Amino acid sequence: MAGMEDRLHNVHLSEDNDWVRKSGVSFSGTLVHNGDVKSGADACELFNDVQTSDDLKKIVGSSTGFFATIIESREKLILSVDQAGSKQIFYTTFGDQLYISDSYKKIQRELPNEEPPTEIKKELLKSGYISQDNTLHPRIKKTQAGEIHTFRLQGEEIQEEISNHYQYELKNKIKDKEKALETLESKLDNITDRLTSFANGSPILLFLSGGYDSRLLAHMLHKREVGNVYTITGDQQGDEFNRAEEVSKKLGFDWTKLTVSHEDLTQIYQSDHWDTVKKHVEGHRAPMPELNTIVYLQKIKDDDTLPDNGIIVKGHTIAEAGKRIPASFLNENNKIKAEEVVSDILSRHYTGTYRHSNRIPNGELHDRVSSWVGEDHKLTQTTAIQKCESWYWSQRVPHYLMCDSSIYNHFGYDYWHPFLDREYLDFYTQLPVEQRYKRKLLESYTDRLDENVDITVENTDKSQSILKEFIIGSPLEPIARK
Repeated sequence: MAGMEDRLHNVHLSEDNDWVRKSGVSFSGTLVHNGDVKSGADACELFNDVQTSDDLKKIVGSSTGFFATIIESREKLILSVDQAGSKQIFYTTFGDQLYISDSYKKIQRELPNEEPPTEIKKELLKSGYISQDNTLHPRIKKTQAGEIHTFRLQGEEIQEEISNHYQYELKNKIKDKEKALETLESKLDNITDRLTSFANGSPILLFLSGGYDSRLLAHMLHKREVGNVYTITGDQQGDEFNRAEEVSKKLGFDWTKLTVSHEDLTQIYQSDHWDTVKKHVEGHRAPMPELNTIVYLQKIKDDDTLPDNGIIVKGHTIAEAGKRIPASFLNENNKIKAEEVVSDILSRHYTGTYRHSNRIPNGELHDRVSSWVGEDHKLTQTTAIQKCESWYWSQRVPHYLMCDSSIYNHFGYDYWHPFLDREYLDFYTQLPVEQRYKRKLLESYTDRLDENVDITVENTDKSQSILKEFIIGSPLEPIARK
């Protein structure tokens, strides 16, 4: 029987994912702890004295950033990923053997081929990603956002313990709107300062669609007088495109429009760049969300007016989950059926535009989501909404929306997601439902900032908002989602 010390050689990490190993600690990404930005060997040293999951929780639980770490010793192996699950670690155990890697393929090669469960294949086809800790191989698991895993040998078997340094839990503490706006402004200042500390003078390339989230990011950078900022808008943004140009000009940022054609997509798909994508998406998520990103990164790299290095910033945000709160959940005195939560998750995440049909799935997929929601038949408003928003945070964001860090690294860029910062997540969970619903607080705050610099909202956008207001919560809502 192999000892634990031998099994640690079964940790396989990719060279293209900025992993650094020092004194038994492996670290990838960037962590901000007590105001200090840590990466590479400096981050490894932060974990030198970690012996237990509680030790690790004290560090990562009071930190933010986008990272993964693995801590090896003779007796155990402990690993963790950040609060947004921006990096994933895959693992499998059988008998006294443990395999760990940031690459699904590396572990798959160690195992005999097995057919994926039917519900997993259906889920990938219907949603574009595989939720929870599953992958296409029944014996390979993946980490989830905010988790800590501890592996140790017990007799002839490896035992796994899972704890959390971050969980999405609604607190609803900030009741007064003006207090909420004041707190929001303070939090935005903090997360912008963390972004600029991380950038450390490097160019910041903001993907500016013209929508609320990216507009707010632009206002944040302008308010803190951050220099060396470039705003980039793709021509797929539609009606919000003109506003992106206006925002950039009013705030004094260099603005670039990137045009992407079907030919561009085909060329990238047939290029060597696609190999980088395939290494990290096979087995656990669909590559389609990253196809556009990789094309835009190539366009940025080829554009002489844009820097060939820097920090890519996007507006992925937990607030989008609040925008999706069902109107029928707003009465705090009502008990909400668990089946309503299951139906909401299925209708919003499993009725993709090009996938077989737009009907809400039943059968195995229904049972899979129902198992995740839990067995309680009637839920309080807080619990029901927390389940819906938590699915967006823990499943859709890391498994579908976020691009693997190796893609950015491949083109010479790094990344940061200000609205997935731990402090911002904590703030958002303290807002009452009426301020999270349809992102009312955040949108009203952004509107106020727009007015301060004479940024106009087109009538077409206002009409769309009125139409959404009419549809959401009405009998037309299930049809409109299709």
